[in-house]
Amino acid sequence: FNPFKAACRCRPCCLAICIDIVTFVAGIENAKLGALAKMAWGINFFWIVGFGLLSLYLRKRVARFGATIHRGLVSVFVGFVISFALIEEGIATAMTNCAPLFGVEMGEVYITASGNDMDVVLFHSVVVFVPQFLV
Repeated sequence: FNPFKAACRCRPCCLAICIDIVTFVAGIENAKLGALAKMAWGINFFWIVGFGLLSLYLRKRVARFGATIHRGLVSVFVGFVISFALIEEGIATAMTNCAPLFGVEMGEVYITASGNDMDVVLFHSVVVFVPQFLV
């Protein structure tokens, strides 16, 4: 067990949780900020915890799959990048669309550029960084 490696792996999650706590505390008096904090907690739960545990569970299978590929490794990598980006944007857009559940009207608080998943994917997020991976 290497504590330095463990701390480096935990740092992004700890930072995200600290930001969520600060936003949540600040949102006690401001309903919009509180809704934003709840959306961020939803993303943390589904994306970081849920898919983090799923990736730990599936990493040996994915590694075996990657070892069988002799050509086209770049295309497989880009495919996984796009798949994970679409899942993440789906979760984030779902949190935006859950605004009424968090006590604000739809359109008052956005955690993504839009409440429409295709708009977010095609014009704001995935379309921007996929070409960077291709280069």
